[in-house]
Amino acid sequence: MNITMYTRTNPPCSFCQMAKQFAENKQITFKNIEIGKDITHEEFQEKFPSARSVPLILDNDVVIGGFNEFGNYILAKELGEMSI
Repeated sequence: MNITMYTRTNPPCSFCQMAKQFAENKQITFKNIEIGKDITHEEFQEKFPSARSVPLILDNDVVIGGFNEFGNYILAKELGEMSI
């Protein structure tokens, strides 16, 4: 996996914090790009015109979605790796 998270801290974003904490708890390495610090809001909107909320999480440059979609994505990956 090559996870990238677009997050913000101003104003505070609880789902962004939860997504980062979830990844850390699962020992998933990710790149965090903070909107307003690493990229402007305008650059984010230009790059992802259909994005309406944060966090925006990608794997190998493919949009997964937000916090809930990320959790489901990781769960599906974990279940797919299980053997019977």
